[in-house]
Amino acid sequence: MDTKEISLLIERILKSMSGMQLSESTVLSYKRSAFAPIRKYHMKFGMNKYSDGLTAEFIAIQKERLRVGGISTRYFRKLQRAANILHEFSETGNFTWRVYTEAKLPNSQYLRQIYASFISSLRISIADGTIKGIKSILTDFLLYLEENGHKDFQGVHLTDIHYYLVKIS
Repeated sequence: MDTKEISLLIERILKSMSGMQLSESTVLSYKRSAFAPIRKYHMKFGMNKYSDGLTAEFIAIQKERLRVGGISTRYFRKLQRAANILHEFSETGNFTWRVYTEAKLPNSQYLRQIYASFISSLRISIADGTIKGIKSILTDFLLYLEENGHKDFQGVHLTDIHYYLVKIS
């Protein structure tokens, strides 16, 4: 790559993303909530040029925030993807938008049935792209419930939902 100025790299990446079959909202979301914080971290240290080391340091900080519940797994994955894209683009001048396999489903048969029924009910009136997002959120929520000792909805309280929503915010 001829230049490694971080702002220019991000601008070129976003332009490439716009040319892919990604929604405008996805591109905008990555611009604001994934690439902007990485760029801001570079600027905090007076670095206009992209640095693998600073980006890795930023991701390590975010990983710790994830560990203590400061950010959601979903947001961490978005930041990690943005960091990987920046690295690949800075090295090659190009990047591949990788589609990752779906997260594992809960072990509880009851929660799996709820998942399948709910997703099936959406197919009637909601676009596939929207369903993908809902599947991801629903899977994350059901796994959260299961990790917190719930095998069904009988013992789920308002506080469980509250803590989950705070976790993903």
